[in-house]
Amino acid sequence: MLQDLGDTLKTHRWLGILILGVLGVIFAMWGAYGIVDISFGTPNYALKVNGEEVPLATVQQAWQQLQSEYQQQIKGEIPFEQRTAMQQAVMDEFVSATLMRQRAEERGFRVTNDAVIAAYQAEPAFQIDGKFSPAQYTAVLQSNNMTVEEFEQRMRRDLASRELPSQIEASALVTDTE
Repeated sequence: MLQDLGDTLKTHRWLGILILGVLGVIFAMWGAYGIVDISFGTPNYALKVNGEEVPLATVQQAWQQLQSEYQQQIKGEIPFEQRTAMQQAVMDEFVSATLMRQRAEERGFRVTNDAVIAAYQAEPAFQIDGKFSPAQYTAVLQSNNMTVEEFEQRMRRDLASRELPSQIEASALVTDTE
């Protein structure tokens, strides 16, 4: 069959040129992206939520922390089924948190500077003898390779996304019959 096709193309050279021309036009108008994935390497994100990429390093760090905490509790290796369920739970948590934050941003939830300050001053990791320590605060942030601005921005987003469910509950109207 291929031999017959080759013979036909040799005797009817115009047919071969026509086929190559049509393919050339298709590639020129559509491009190779529609046919072949020409990206190289692996993506640097763990998941994408509504177009927003969640960094791979962030998810890996959360997984490592959860895994080490659980291994300390059970004092041994995590069974395969449990490991798979825990990994899925970590991914679900990031999807949920990202969706909540996106929704809070869409709805225009804002957190005041005083609320951010109160939240991080109440954080036990930044306290010494039950009181907030600015030195401890900067030391912990530096050990996590994070600037004060990055941390406060992250804290602001987290507080806004935590506030969303309570605002929805507060705005729900229920009649006496319901």
